[in-house]
Amino acid sequence: MPSTGRAEPAGIVSRFAAFVIDLAVVGAGSSAGAWVIEAAGSLLLPESSWTREVTAVLEGVSCATIAAAYFVGLWAIAGRTAGLLLLGLRVVPTRGRGRMTFLRALLRFLGCIVSALPLYLGFLWILVDPGRRGWHDRLAGTTVVYDPPLAERGRRALRSPQQGASVA
Repeated sequence: MPSTGRAEPAGIVSRFAAFVIDLAVVGAGSSAGAWVIEAAGSLLLPESSWTREVTAVLEGVSCATIAAAYFVGLWAIAGRTAGLLLLGLRVVPTRGRGRMTFLRALLRFLGCIVSALPLYLGFLWILVDPGRRGWHDRLAGTTVVYDPPLAERGRRALRSPQQGASVA
């Protein structure tokens, strides 16, 4: 098990649940983006086969851009996406401390695509890897660890040792 100096590496079930939440967020954003492009295309361009093709390409580019911005941006800025936050997980560099760089986050995102291509084997690798790291984690030098949500850490910080005892 790699030592991050922080917490235990997260398992596949919690990581999968976080990913499902993130897919819902990205799906909603992508749907909204595609709707805007479709509406703008129908208002500004004449109806023809080439405009439908251009609109479809723009919708695809929009969806890919939204997904990349969501994952890369949040990993680099906060070390966690909405799904990771809700499940108390964080992505950290395997060696060293601190946040991921933008470049490391981008490499991890591209690694996720590589992990998904051969029947999701790169993600299933988490089951057999001693450090619970997938191919994308290995490629980017990251580990997903258990880390309590910000609200829980805030409550712990506000609670003094005397407040932990019950007063009856």
